[in-house]
Amino acid sequence: MFLDTQTLAPIELDVEIETPNAVRLLWTPRGQSANGHFQILGAVSDTLFCDGFDAPCIEAALLNPSIDIATANRAVSDFVVSGLQAGQRYRFTILSISEPNPSVFPFYFQPNRLVSDPSGAVGITLP
Repeated sequence: MFLDTQTLAPIELDVEIETPNAVRLLWTPRGQSANGHFQILGAVSDTLFCDGFDAPCIEAALLNPSIDIATANRAVSDFVVSGLQAGQRYRFTILSISEPNPSVFPFYFQPNRLVSDPSGAVGITLP
């Protein structure tokens, strides 16, 4: 019950090639699904994998995202990112965003915009 009311990043993030210029991101949403959206962040990356010692592998998507897309809501569990460059490596991560909720009921009143920690990152090289 408690986790159902939280702003949590999705889990099980995966990426598949759709076309030479597009990928499909798939994930499992968790936490609340109302009053918010997912923020897909991505960037060209010089590496596909991160072992904890490879500092720039996630920061490209988080700190300098060239891809920054908001989904319609948090019921979404996949999204096609198009307009990518063939032959390029990309890394993606997803944030969960809760917008302020001006409810008349004190339990549901939330005056702040909440942002989750990032999901795990995924990388892919386009053909």
